[in-house]
Amino acid sequence: MHVTKLEVDLMKDGIVGIHDLIIEKSGGQKGIHDIGGLEHAIFSILSIDNKYERPLYVAAKVYYMLATRHYFFDGNKRTAHITAKTLLYLFSGRHLKVHYKQSVGFIISIADKKRTIKTIEEWIRTNSETGSRTLITDLESELKEMEEIG
Repeated sequence: MHVTKLEVDLMKDGIVGIHDLIIEKSGGQKGIHDIGGLEHAIFSILSIDNKYERPLYVAAKVYYMLATRHYFFDGNKRTAHITAKTLLYLFSGRHLKVHYKQSVGFIISIADKKRTIKTIEEWIRTNSETGSRTLITDLESELKEMEEIG
């Protein structure tokens, strides 16, 4: 599949926007530590064949790539969670039911490379359902929770 620079840049802008909002709401150091790595990760995600037929795999790969590498100075795991949750919803209408607070231990195990993309995909399957909430309502709730955690 051919991925354009524009597609990478648009997704990068979205992920950086998510990151900046998370840092603003819940604290931490703003900024990108490895822009080239982030662009490569986005290219890899956008290069997945049949993305719309494999949304759980896409979300699992997002979790893995954003949580295991440090593209940002801070907030990598939080950014991985919100980005994966958003793409899962946009590609399939599925809602990841677990919030960051309930999933932080699992996400840390991803960051520590104790999970494979396959096990992350299974976790997403177990913890998601089709169309139970709107994305915006859920993300507002997530950000409020992250702000409380600090």
